[in-house]
Amino acid sequence: MKDIYYEKPEFVAVYPDKIEEDNFTAESGFSLSYRLLIPDLEEGKKYPLIIHLHGAGSWAEDYRDLPGQCLCMLKKNYPAIVLVPKTNYPMKWADHDWTLTEHHQTEAPLPSLQATFELVLHLLKTDSRLDKNRVYIIGQSMGGFGTWDFITRYRHIVAAAVPVCGGGDVETMKMISDLPVWIFHGDADDVVPVENSRKLFAELKQLGAPARYTEYHEVMHASWTPAYNDENLFRWLFAQKLK
Repeated sequence: MKDIYYEKPEFVAVYPDKIEEDNFTAESGFSLSYRLLIPDLEEGKKYPLIIHLHGAGSWAEDYRDLPGQCLCMLKKNYPAIVLVPKTNYPMKWADHDWTLTEHHQTEAPLPSLQATFELVLHLLKTDSRLDKNRVYIIGQSMGGFGTWDFITRYRHIVAAAVPVCGGGDVETMKMISDLPVWIFHGDADDVVPVENSRKLFAELKQLGAPARYTEYHEVMHASWTPAYNDENLFRWLFAQKLK
């Protein structure tokens, strides 16, 4: 069993026409660095905002180079502005031990996640290019845990979510019983147990939630590679809007 990697996406990804890099200071004083990946946009038209939460492998990135997973968010036929917040070691997006299958959400979000939420609110208020009804969040591994934590705390601003090889607190699924979620995981994942995604999906289905689950056979931790290169994912994602 081995991870699957592709040198090129299976459908067309585009390099951003513009990259905006800045720092955002949250009310707590926490400073969050971030980038906005902006494709070629039509003037006067509104576009979805995709929040992409990176995994622990990007802790070492200094942001001079863009992680490949971020670029995979930009697809030629699915234009969106992509927000890529950055957290540095040892700050996670959510306070969980990735090796476990039982998780309990902390009362308060970690500073990195709270700052990301405040940044999103700021962007929605100040950037006229953004469609407030089409905010999507995607994250893998550490970012998958962060995606679950984000949507159970801030469901009111999110139209759809894609947690990949992550995990979260089963008890919080009632907070997102009406949220379209598409979960991805590899059944041979040796970093984050696949049981995490299986349990959360089972609970969502029990609640009647509009959740989907794709489990890749004999794929290890990098299940985001086939997921992010699946056009069906983006076709589904871009059809979702806040009610």
